Amino acid sequence: MEKEQQSWRKLLGKIISNPQERQQIADALQLHPITLTRWVTNKTTPRLESLRQLLDILPSRHQKLAEWIIKEYPQLQREKSAPKAPDLEIPSSFYAQVLHTHSSSPAIRRSSTLSQLILQQLLLHLDPEQQGMTVFLVQCVPPFPQQKVQSLRKTYERSTPFQPMQEPHTCFYGAESPAGNATITGHYILIQTHTNPLEPVPRNVTDALLRESAARSAPCGSMLVSPILRVDRVAGCLCICSSRPESFTQMTIDIAQKYIELLTLAFEEDEFYQLTDLDLGIMPPYTQQHPLLVSFQQRVTRRMRQAQQEGQLFSRQEAEFLAWKEIEEQLLYQPWEE
Repeated sequence: MEKEQQSWRKLLGKIISNPQERQQIADALQLHPITLTRWVTNKTTPRLESLRQLLDILPSRHQKLAEWIIKEYPQLQREKSAPKAPDLEIPSSFYAQVLHTHSSSPAIRRSSTLSQLILQQLLLHLDPEQQGMTVFLVQCVPPFPQQKVQSLRKTYERSTPFQPMQEPHTCFYGAESPAGNATITGHYILIQTHTNPLEPVPRNVTDALLRESAARSAPCGSMLVSPILRVDRVAGCLCICSSRPESFTQMTIDIAQKYIELLTLAFEEDEFYQLTDLDLGIMPPYTQQHPLLVSFQQRVTRRMRQAQQEGQLFSRQEAEFLAWKEIEEQLLYQPWEE
């Protein structure tokens, strides 16, 4: 038994030696990162429920760790069965966690902390078997004063199978996209391929799924896009992409809507817009956006340096806003090939 204990703890120690992966595992388990370190050093014994959740979030590349944990705790052996239908209700403990995070987070970090916390829980809820799902937020790009919202931009993203935390791939969306359509209409959009080979899939469905697959560098077999509304104002939308066809039922749509209600806490009042304040343009495919997107940090640095040389007081937040607007304008008005 001692050998098994040393083995799984040693393997876990190697995994969490990466600070980003340690933090992401801790977030998924709703634990402090120090708790994982105490498991590794055998200073504390993890609860069975925590180990059960750890097994659920482990990717295939950490299968050896799962095997060693199960050797020590055979009661955790999971049955090889079809995925279970998700529970309809969000755990009450998670509501409490969201409210605590909302009230205790500094204003500058509140949006990112809440967004990533809620997206991670949504993934655990809808895809506990890690068959392949991505959830991300697409937010209205703030307009200049007296102008309308012209585009949306991906801000936060989480995926299964569980991956080390990495820089999300941002992307602009316009009226051509399901995200744009859901946002300007205020209604959810469901796009699903099906498993019946005798029933052809409409071209607009395959185009939307292929476009999103390219932006995510991962297959998208079905997609649910739902606006984030506060009364009659919209901040953007929640996008859920599954690698499997016909993934979404009315139950999963209802579950997603409950998480969207929580997500409204991640946005400030001035980040919601009347539907009449939206005038989305047409954005090129991600492959044509990419050369401009990778120049973002360079543009921010240039504006900060220019402001400093001119003796202006210029915050990084202001520089980032202008850099995104500059990229947005180029994408909207420069010619691009189909």
